[in-house]
Amino acid sequence: MVKNMGDINNLISYFCEYDFYNNILSAEIRDKRAIDVLLENCKFPFLSAKMAERKAEQILQILSSKLPLNKKQEGKNLIREYVDHRISLQDLFQRLPFTTQKFLGQAKEEVNKIENNHIFYIFYPVYLNRRKHTQQPLFTFTCERMEDSYRIQKVYANKNILTLLLAQKNDMELTDARILYEKQIDEMSAAVDALHPEENILNLYQTVSGEFRHIFGTQLQACQVSGDWQMLEKALVSFASQDAVIENCFRDEMETMERFYSQDGILPETVQQYMGISGKSTEDISGISFHGSHLGSYQAEYPVNRKQWELVQMAEKSTLLCVEGPPGTGKTTLLKELIADTLVKKADALLEVWDKPWIDMGAEGKKIKCSPLAGKNPYSIVISSTNNKAIDNIGLELLREVAFFSECAGEIETDGAKCAGILCARLGNSGNIEDFYNSFFRPFCDFLENKEITQKEAEAVKEHYMELRTKMDRTSRKMTEFISLREKFEDCSSLKELWEKQQYIEKEFSKTAAKIKEEEKNYSDCLNETAELKRKNNEAEQEKSRLAKQKEESEKQLSALYSDLEEYESITGVKKMFIFLFPAAGEVKKKYGSAQQIRDMIYDRKKQHESLDGRMNELVMEAARSKERQGIQEKEAAAIQTELLKNKSHSENVRKEQQILEAYLKLLSMLEQELEISAEQCLKAEAFMFFSCPRIITMRNQLFMASLSLFESYVLRNKEPVLENLNILLTAQERGDGGAFYNWCRALYNGDAAYKEEKAALVRMLWETFFLCFPVVTTTLHSFRKTTFPMIPGLFDMLLIDESGQIVPYYALAPLYRAGRAVFVGDVNQIEPIKSVPSSLLEKKYTDLLGEDCYERFCLDAASAQSYAAKASDFFEMVGDIRQGVILTEHRRCEPAIMAFSNKYVYNHVLELVGTDDNRKLFGSNLTAFDIRGFKAAQHYNIAEIQACQEIVRIFVREYGEEVKKDIGIITPFSKQAEMLRKSIPGVETGTVHVFQGAEKKYILFSCVIDTAENDSGLCNFIGGKCNLLNVAFSRAKKQFIFVGNLSAAQGKNNYLKKAVDVIRESGKIYSLFDTDRLSGENMLWDENVIHILSGEQKLAEEDEIGRYLKEVIPHNIIDTPRLHNEILNEMVLRAAQSIQIISPWIGRNVVTDRMLEAIRDKVENEIQVRIIFGYKAEECSLEDIDKLVQQDIPWEKEASADVIRKLRILLGDGLKYEPPTHIKLLMVDDRYLFIGSLNWLYNSGKTAQKEISCLITNSDTIQYVKERFLNQR
Repeated sequence: MVKNMGDINNLISYFCEYDFYNNILSAEIRDKRAIDVLLENCKFPFLSAKMAERKAEQILQILSSKLPLNKKQEGKNLIREYVDHRISLQDLFQRLPFTTQKFLGQAKEEVNKIENNHIFYIFYPVYLNRRKHTQQPLFTFTCERMEDSYRIQKVYANKNILTLLLAQKNDMELTDARILYEKQIDEMSAAVDALHPEENILNLYQTVSGEFRHIFGTQLQACQVSGDWQMLEKALVSFASQDAVIENCFRDEMETMERFYSQDGILPETVQQYMGISGKSTEDISGISFHGSHLGSYQAEYPVNRKQWELVQMAEKSTLLCVEGPPGTGKTTLLKELIADTLVKKADALLEVWDKPWIDMGAEGKKIKCSPLAGKNPYSIVISSTNNKAIDNIGLELLREVAFFSECAGEIETDGAKCAGILCARLGNSGNIEDFYNSFFRPFCDFLENKEITQKEAEAVKEHYMELRTKMDRTSRKMTEFISLREKFEDCSSLKELWEKQQYIEKEFSKTAAKIKEEEKNYSDCLNETAELKRKNNEAEQEKSRLAKQKEESEKQLSALYSDLEEYESITGVKKMFIFLFPAAGEVKKKYGSAQQIRDMIYDRKKQHESLDGRMNELVMEAARSKERQGIQEKEAAAIQTELLKNKSHSENVRKEQQILEAYLKLLSMLEQELEISAEQCLKAEAFMFFSCPRIITMRNQLFMASLSLFESYVLRNKEPVLENLNILLTAQERGDGGAFYNWCRALYNGDAAYKEEKAALVRMLWETFFLCFPVVTTTLHSFRKTTFPMIPGLFDMLLIDESGQIVPYYALAPLYRAGRAVFVGDVNQIEPIKSVPSSLLEKKYTDLLGEDCYERFCLDAASAQSYAAKASDFFEMVGDIRQGVILTEHRRCEPAIMAFSNKYVYNHVLELVGTDDNRKLFGSNLTAFDIRGFKAAQHYNIAEIQACQEIVRIFVREYGEEVKKDIGIITPFSKQAEMLRKSIPGVETGTVHVFQGAEKKYILFSCVIDTAENDSGLCNFIGGKCNLLNVAFSRAKKQFIFVGNLSAAQGKNNYLKKAVDVIRESGKIYSLFDTDRLSGENMLWDENVIHILSGEQKLAEEDEIGRYLKEVIPHNIIDTPRLHNEILNEMVLRAAQSIQIISPWIGRNVVTDRMLEAIRDKVENEIQVRIIFGYKAEECSLEDIDKLVQQDIPWEKEASADVIRKLRILLGDGLKYEPPTHIKLLMVDDRYLFIGSLNWLYNSGKTAQKEISCLITNSDTIQYVKERFLNQR
């Protein structure tokens, strides 16, 4: 893939070289100053001198305006000295008496370039078209001047002249010769391209003449021209630059782009994406849900379809978007909707800067005025294509259908119809620009000069737009919100279900509220009980604390008592006697009366102590029990609280759902009123249906029209800066012949140099003003030149490329450089780009330069701008495993059966065929084939098919009146056939598929021309090798498609031609006298119309005995009973004067009776030729073993059949042929009367009730065809 700047340069080099070949292989001689000279006189001294003269003239032309008039001769002399290498370039510019020193640097570069160019061209032989006054060479010899000789570096063969020579040599049309000899012409181009350099032009010419003889099998001298063409005796020699010699519009644009990129490194995102180097991720639309709405609609009568609606949304998000547009899927409708939507967005942008001033850029800025949009030129639109008709059509429709500055449009007419406005500037070639300048631009400037608008009027327009815009926003928000809310209630698809939902929610809310109330009480009770338990526990803890203190005090007292008792009991003896000496003992003695008292007190204290222990143990046990009850209560409270919170949350959710439902129902009611859609429809409609309802379409269309009024008001209230900018942008300069040159941005002319950003910004400002006045520009890609559209990134916003399947990929490259974003709309399965370069001519060179993967990705041989864009599109979809652009799928043009071929074999069943088949038509079907067997002439026309088409048109006129002719189109692959059909059927549009591309007719006849698949293998492949031609042909027919041609030849190759016939067989009706498997009363309309078409021009010779007889028994040329068949057979055997020839699958005794055998014997004896061909399917049998033959091939009465076959063999000898398989059934008498149909002539005696039909044909072409194809007689 493309990875760096070197790759980009190599890729552009590939495109440029391809374009060079594309032009030189079909070039006219553009240099009007080329000199004529005999080929043998093309000698170095002569050519060198002429080259020097021409260089001097070219240099003088560059410098002349910078020299005084009285110094011109001095200038000529100095220039001649320079050309003769007697002075240097520096000397020349020093000595020339210039009037100004401005721009001399650029002039010096140009002079140096001329002097250093040693290339010139010899054209030979040259062919003059006297009617067009153009000259084309057969061979172009690119020569280089050396020191003392010249060398022919390259030879190119002109494919147009090769085709002309072969066409006139073989008496055929140019188009047909191009088809027939395509491979040989490419081989010739490649052969001369591969020749080595040579210094002798006569030798080289002999070599290329030899290549011609080798490839085409004839001498070049034998190929003469006549009519408008004349071969000139002399060669022409041109010393002009390559650009002047060879058409260079695309190459020049690409080289300029490449040069600018090399200088500033700027490559816009559009170009990067198209060339596959963006790195931007792309998106498969199968994973995208579209819910939005665009803003503007082109018309209010009907909505765009779903895919178009989605594509308008995609376009807003895309840098590059590829739209695949199969026939009849609304490509133009999409383009118009994109325009309307884009212009509403432009109105929004304008509204934001409504009151901001324009800024004068001053003298340095050429007094250009910068609008408040700051030169960003937002939402400007350019539509381009190589298809002139497509560009003309949409340009004219925009002018005729849209009222924009309609007061100015006034009496302006385009192509005979009045304009409603000036929405579109139809630019392009010089003629278009002249017409635009005189009919639109200048009148508009004059109108603007004299037109006034009051502040009040402008504000009213603005307020009206804002009101519509606000209403649209409000409604869109409501729809978006409704769709979002609807997803929450997707289980409710009716009002009844919604009401039930509402009732359920209300009940659920009440039920939950009751639960919450009950649970809150239980929770409160639980909390109270827990609090009581906590209180009691606290009291018990306090009592335990008190008792513990008592116990402690008691223990202290008991200890004291024990101590006192011990002291008391120690008072004995001396202690007792001298107690006064022991104070403690004395105190104890005083305190207690006896030891027993102390013991009693100890006993009492122990009892008290035991009581305290018991109480404390009780309190511990009670605390444990209470704690357990408290834990249970807390758990119960927690459970109740959890349930309560859950119910409260549920209640909140129910309340929210109730509020959402109320909002949903409110929106439903509002939308029902605002959109005038029933509530039931609102509940079921998809997003697309909402945004495409009549009220929304009307609002979008009103918004589009209001945006145009807003533009008008804005331009009028700022007319002074607008007029100043317009008059700087486009100027007219008178020519000497009374005409004019039209110059774009002349004040900012930059030569061939890249624009600096300051200057580029000024150019954008001018174009921004232009797009305010003419919001849409159309131009062909061939006219998309830097002379009109400067090579500046972001020059405009949106590039719409129409019919991009017909465009050579690099044609779009330079326009993309100028665009902010692009939409490609086309179909690779219709008409392909026209290219002259032989396939793979540049493959090796650029595979080496680019790498195999990159070359394969960008190879131009089978590519189109559409195929490039499909790989680069921001959005894409997959068809099978093939990545494509986004496909428009809704087909409305043709009845479904007519599109069955295209849908099945071209578009992989992706098309949605809207409508139904109506077979209440002539010939009983909207899809019909007539099996017409006639010879194709060498010039590629077929008289039998022409007669059949004449008859079909006569039948249409008889049925519907003369006016029906305008509803009929006849398509044929071959131009000669088209020419003869036009002469034979005046009033009916006829042509090749190119004539009908983009067009439609109620009824299409397709004349195939070919008569045999074997001899016409190349032609079969031309018609059916690719799907394109047949796809276009089928898809032009709105009501009925009629195939006219040889069905056997059409089915002879397993290609799209066979598939087309298969589809007609499956979905329509086939009428054939040769395909007997299809002949039955149920399957065919055996009326005179069908017979007249199938049988061709009838010439019944009434003076002939057989003719008189047949006119009497079958006046309408139809035999419709088996008995009549048998009667006529016997009569023909008796009456034949020259020959009898019969083809019948079987032979039976019931027909070939003894009487008939005698009649045959009589004919043979009288030297009247009798030939019988038979055989059904037993291909391994022969007349050498008749018994085996009848056993395998005759259904019944085998012995009788064997007997009669033996007798016929004895009578006829070689006149009896066994040639299975035989399905055709015919009888031919005297080479003048042909009976063909469903009857087995030699097996059905006419005694069965089965219906059999045959037709009498006297058309000599058909009879000759049958003789050659079925009877092996030439």
